[in-house]
Amino acid sequence: AAPPLAWRPTADGWSLCAPDAAMVELSPQERLLLEGVMESPGTVVSREALLARFDDAGEDIDAQRPDMLVHRLRKKVGQAGHRLPLRTLYRSGYVFQVNVATA
Repeated sequence: AAPPLAWRPTADGWSLCAPDAAMVELSPQERLLLEGVMESPGTVVSREALLARFDDAGEDIDAQRPDMLVHRLRKKVGQAGHRLPLRTLYRSGYVFQVNVATA
């Protein structure tokens, strides 16, 4: 049987590939956010952990930036005909809720 289709970053990391192979191009900040939540699918990733990831990458952002990036990603993925499986948990963080392909 074929393995289940999954969301995955492209090999170069600059696009998100949906299960049906639709591609969504990513900005540097969108890429950082997705890397953070896709590393541990099904696990809550705190806003603080994401902000630390941006800080480590030399990105100077405010505390509300992750929310704006999630909004922008949902809109981009929606325009590609999909629903981004990224859930916002009030005062907790974010959870990527589906299988993520690692290869």
